[in-house]
Amino acid sequence: MKGEYPSMNQQESRFRREKSRTFTRMRQEPTETFIERPGEPLMTLLLRGYLRPRRNDTSLHCRCTLDQFTYRTLESAQERNDNQVMLKWSRKHRHNINSSKYPLLMVDQLWLWILDDKDNTVVTCCPDSDSDHPTTNGSLLYHMRARLKSKNSRPLIQSRLELAHLIIKCRVTFLRRQGPLHASLQETFETSINEIVRLRQNIIIRREKLKLTDKLFELTKETALVANIMDIQNKLKTIRSVFLAQHEAIR
Repeated sequence: MKGEYPSMNQQESRFRREKSRTFTRMRQEPTETFIERPGEPLMTLLLRGYLRPRRNDTSLHCRCTLDQFTYRTLESAQERNDNQVMLKWSRKHRHNINSSKYPLLMVDQLWLWILDDKDNTVVTCCPDSDSDHPTTNGSLLYHMRARLKSKNSRPLIQSRLELAHLIIKCRVTFLRRQGPLHASLQETFETSINEIVRLRQNIIIRREKLKLTDKLFELTKETALVANIMDIQNKLKTIRSVFLAQHEAIR
C-alpha cells in the first residue's frame, strides 16, 4: 500500500531565499557546470545534484509556499510570499527578531508505504521544518515521540496500520502546532482577523465626528482593511483546499 498526502509546515524565510538564489545561480551557469562551494547548505547541494547535469532524468519535488501550491504557473511568488498572513503577523508581533527567521507557511508531501511483509514495515518520507532546531520546529519523529509519551496517549502500537495512522495524524494535525518564533497557524490568523475588526470598528466610531476631507482619508484606510481581509480569505481558501486534499487521500 502506498499513499501521498499534502501536509502543511512552517519554514524560516531564509531557507526559501537560499533556494531562490540557488535556482538563479544555476540558470546563469553553463549547462554542465557543477562547482561545490565550501560551506554550502545541504539543501543547495541537493538541488545542484538533481538539476545538474541537465541530462539527468530524475526529478525532485521541492516544498512549495502556500501560493505556489495554488498558483503553479507563477513565474515568481516573491510578492505573494511577502504578503503571507504569518509573515505579516511576525513583522508586527516579533519585530525584535531577525526577519530571516520569520516563518512561512509551506505545503509538503508526505509519502507513506505500508509493505506487505512479515516484519510489518512502514516507510515514510516527509520534509521537516528547515530550522537549526528541527526537534522543536516540526520534526515528524519528535511529534510522534511526544504523542506516544503523552499521559493521554493511545495504547501501544500493535500493527503497521496503527503506526501509519499515527504518522498521518502527527503530520496533518497542524492548526495548533507551534513553529519558528512559537507562532501557530491558528493564532496568527485569529489575531490578524481580530485586529482588522478592531480597526474597522474604530473607523466607524470616528467617522461621525470627522469633516469631509478627513472622511475621505478614513475611507482610504478602510479600503486597505478590506484588501487585507480579502487576502486572508484567499489564504484560508487555499488552506481549506489542502485539508480537502488530505481528506480525499485518506479516504
